[in-house]
Amino acid sequence: MASADARDAGSMNVVPAGVHDHAAAAAGEKPLVCMVYSSADFTGAFVAIKRQAELMRDEADWLLVLPRGHNIPADQLDPFARVVELPIVEGNRSLATAVRHSAALLTTSLALRRLLARERCQRVQMNCFTLQHGTLLRLLGFRGRIITWVRSDPSRLRLMGRLSLELARRSANAVVAISEYVRDLLPFPSEAVLVYDPVRDAPFIGASEEPVLVVLGNYIPMKGQDHAIAAFHQIAERHPAAKLVFHGNRTAGDAGADYYANLQRLAAAGAGASRIEFREFVPLEEGLAGKRAALMPSRWEPFGLACQDAAVRGLPVIATRSGGPEEMVEDGRTGYLIGIEDVPALADRMNRLLADAGLARSMGSAGRELMQKRFPADRFKQQLCELFAL
Repeated sequence: MASADARDAGSMNVVPAGVHDHAAAAAGEKPLVCMVYSSADFTGAFVAIKRQAELMRDEADWLLVLPRGHNIPADQLDPFARVVELPIVEGNRSLATAVRHSAALLTTSLALRRLLARERCQRVQMNCFTLQHGTLLRLLGFRGRIITWVRSDPSRLRLMGRLSLELARRSANAVVAISEYVRDLLPFPSEAVLVYDPVRDAPFIGASEEPVLVVLGNYIPMKGQDHAIAAFHQIAERHPAAKLVFHGNRTAGDAGADYYANLQRLAAAGAGASRIEFREFVPLEEGLAGKRAALMPSRWEPFGLACQDAAVRGLPVIATRSGGPEEMVEDGRTGYLIGIEDVPALADRMNRLLADAGLARSMGSAGRELMQKRFPADRFKQQLCELFAL
């Protein structure tokens, strides 16, 4: 894996799509796909594209474009054949923001167009519809394939977000929704392609005898860690050995810092104070080992990769009816679904699983079977081969 600026992006021997791909295949060369990622932070969306590059490494090489000055750990970039940093800006915030960033958007789009030309790359994955670079690439003469992902809740969009979505629809060869929840909220659901993030081969861990609950996710308000803390305080005295463990990253900016500080205050102000722990991300097997169940108390969740990760390793999941988790959890069989911000219901389901390890093990086993059946890697690979004409 190498890292480079756009001015150095001409050294890979990759042929363009179309009739020349047959010759490339005969020569043992792989097509190149450029993935444009908009966030500077290490998020679930980044984990998803990293896993995509790992799973599809035999079908294509993956060129990753990241925002300049990003916070992605270097060891997370290994699956990518090449990494380029550009001053990426998004265009969905407000009209004033769009006008202010218009020059930067054009400059970056020109740099991206030059990069694609030098790399002879004819396939682009816009990892979020808010990246308006796909539209500008078309205006700048790019005629290759553009596939745009929708990884956020379309119902939460303001005017510029809706405009970005429409521009993405017009400029892309296909728009991908990551869940039925997201697809059905689009203004054009019948035109979108549903592509679930797949489960990977994962060891079975199963629900532990240890009464420990875990929450995986960055420390941001949408993840609802504050509700998990409030619910744990309600049942802490009934389960004096129980613990609540969080694994996540603190995102850049004052809002993330304020939320994390508030979580610490909430944790210290209740019956379970001494048994709530805040930790950073660790490898999944380490983070899920020795845990009775996983919690996903999100306020909204377009997909919920952490839910999928826990379930495929055999842990029952308690999640809110916040979108994507409703497609992963069968209430009462593989875990529980509760209302958003319903702290008493969350406390009740936590109490049930802490009181009955056998129930947790049974639910976890059923959840693993469901994940393997509903999100197979082979189907994902076939869909991407069709989308990118690999």
